[in-house]
Amino acid sequence: QRCASPEDILRGGTRACSFDESMLLPGDSCVSACEAGFLEDGAATRYCAQGGVWRDESGNLAPFLACRKACPTRTVENGSSCVGVLDGQVCTMQCNQGWRAVGLQSQQCGWNETLQTAQWTTESLVCARECH
Repeated sequence: QRCASPEDILRGGTRACSFDESMLLPGDSCVSACEAGFLEDGAATRYCAQGGVWRDESGNLAPFLACRKACPTRTVENGSSCVGVLDGQVCTMQCNQGWRAVGLQSQQCGWNETLQTAQWTTESLVCARECH
């Protein structure tokens, strides 16, 4: 049974398959790569396996590589930081002991089509001193 053509890489990447993508059979492979400035999310090589499914090098079912950018590091004074968070991911921030969170603790990194980059889509958390 043939494997379905791999889904397109949304942005920032290329893919090359061992044979015509419309005729992929068990044993064929596709290798993906991200352009400079994009980070790889997932494994780059996928193999067409028996039953028409795509697997990684370990034989596990897995989606194809996605090319993403990371949001800038977000640090909250008297709290935690979000580092290396990719577009489409969420980072949960916390305040240090003795400080309380004002705002959303879940910080969303999103893709800005106009600017072609990743940016935070939520206001930054603020940590305020607790009053006793």
